[in-house]
Amino acid sequence: MNSMLEPVYQGNLEVFDLPQFRLNEMSTLLREESAQWRHQLLWDYSSSSSLVGQFIDAHALQGAVLCRGEQPIGYSYYILEDRKALLGSLFLQEEDRNESNYWILLGAALRAIRRRDDIVRVEAQFMLHNLPESAPPLVQNLQVYERLFMWAPLSEPAADSAPVFQPKPHPFRIESWHERFQDRAAYLIEESYRHHQDALINDQYCSVEGARRFLYNIIQYPGCGAFSPNTTFVAVQPGSGRLMGCCLTSIVDRGVGHITQICTNPDARGLGLGEQLLRESLHHLRRIGCDRATLTVTKGNQRAISLYEKLGFHVRSRFPAYVWDRLSPLPS
Repeated sequence: MNSMLEPVYQGNLEVFDLPQFRLNEMSTLLREESAQWRHQLLWDYSSSSSLVGQFIDAHALQGAVLCRGEQPIGYSYYILEDRKALLGSLFLQEEDRNESNYWILLGAALRAIRRRDDIVRVEAQFMLHNLPESAPPLVQNLQVYERLFMWAPLSEPAADSAPVFQPKPHPFRIESWHERFQDRAAYLIEESYRHHQDALINDQYCSVEGARRFLYNIIQYPGCGAFSPNTTFVAVQPGSGRLMGCCLTSIVDRGVGHITQICTNPDARGLGLGEQLLRESLHHLRRIGCDRATLTVTKGNQRAISLYEKLGFHVRSRFPAYVWDRLSPLPS
C-alpha cells in the first residue's frame, strides 16, 4: 500500500496512514471520543463510532493517526466527494490534547488530501473543539467561521408554548414528515441558502444535487443521530405542493432531540413560519419523552440566534468550521 502521508516526526511523535491500523488498535481512542461527545454535546456517538470502526477494520477509510511510539494518541479521517474532501474527525486523547498536536495531525491529513490533483476544497466542522488560538495549517487558503452549539430544556414552558404563539396569517399547511417530501426539501434547501453564509461553510447547500446528498446523509446515516419523522414538520403550499419551510429533527441520545435543519423559502419569510415549525418540532419532541433539544447555528446568523434564545436555547459551546478553498495539489 502506497502511503499518502509524508513521514512526520516531532519529538517522540509520528504520523501514520489510518489504513495501516486495525480496529483493535484504535478502539480505546474511539471509546474516549464517544464519551466526549456524550459529555460535551449530550450526544450518543456510539453508532457513528461503530461505523467508523467498521471502515477502519476494512481499511476503507483514509486519514492519519498520531502515535507515541506504537501507541495511537489521536486520529483524523476524511471522505472524498467530487472535488471536495470532508474532514470527519480530529481527535486526541485527553492528556495529549493541545493545538500543537492537533495541527500536526491536521497538517498531515491536509498534505495527503493535496496529493490528489482532483481535490480543490476541504471542509470541516469540529464540534468538540474550541475556537483556535493559533493559526491552523494552510492558513493562506483558509476561512474560519464561528459556530454555536445551543441547547434548551424542554420542560420549560417557552419550548412548548405553541397554543400561545400566533403566527402571521399564511396559506401554508403544516404537515408531519413523509418520504414523498424528501426531493422537494432538496429544492427548498437550495433556494433557502442562496447568498447565505452557511452556503460558504457547506457547499452542499449550493445545489439541489448537493442538498439531496445532505438530506440522504441525515435520513439514512447516524452522523446526526436517528432521523425522527414524527417530530419533523414541513410547510406545504396548497395546490402546487411546494415546500415553503421545514424543521428536520433527529434523536441523538435518550431524551435528547437535535434540530438538524430549519429553513424557510425566501418567499415565505417574515410570516413567523420558521418559528411555527420549530415550536411544532419542540412540542412533539417533548411529547415523545425528550427533555432537552440541541442545535447548531453560525454566529453571524443573528436573526436565527434571536429566535432560538426566545424559545429557551442557550449557548453550550462554540466551535470552528474550517473551509480550505482553491487548493493547488502538492507535487508528487
